[in-house]
Amino acid sequence: MKETGRSRTADVRQAAVKHFNDLIQLADSLPPDMTFPLLSRDRNARDLLGHIAAWHQMLIRWYSKELEGVPTPVPCAGYSWDEVAEMNQAIWRVVQDMTYDAARSAAVLTHHHALKLYDGSTDTQLWTPGLYDWTRGSAVGSWFETATSIHYQWASAKIRRAIRLDAAGHEPGERDS
Repeated sequence: MKETGRSRTADVRQAAVKHFNDLIQLADSLPPDMTFPLLSRDRNARDLLGHIAAWHQMLIRWYSKELEGVPTPVPCAGYSWDEVAEMNQAIWRVVQDMTYDAARSAAVLTHHHALKLYDGSTDTQLWTPGLYDWTRGSAVGSWFETATSIHYQWASAKIRRAIRLDAAGHEPGERDS
């Protein structure tokens, strides 16, 4: 076991902050009208940031309602875990009415709100597997890690891939092999 003197709680928070700052810097570096040359749901930085903000909002709702003792649908009303692809498509449709700046602002706001909620939790609350029914047997801290750091790395990878494909001369919507 690696002994670093740091807690998992601090490591997850530090990674979330680092990867979020990296994502925002990368997204802000793109031309405002850049469409990713990929056939996928998320076609630009606005789509990615809006997606992340929506998942932050769900996590915040799940955990806040749990702490209040109020049951809430997970992942959200009208969708089961088997329908996450459809739910993500519905999120994408909502994001289409946003500007990049609005999606960016929403992601920043919800990122900070999620971290505030995370910071206000004890290690027991965060890292006890199955403490909350909606976590499906896992620790809520791993849900925070997924909705923040891991999601930010996913979005950054999509942007970097789009930049590489754009530099290689792929047309928007063209399949890359």
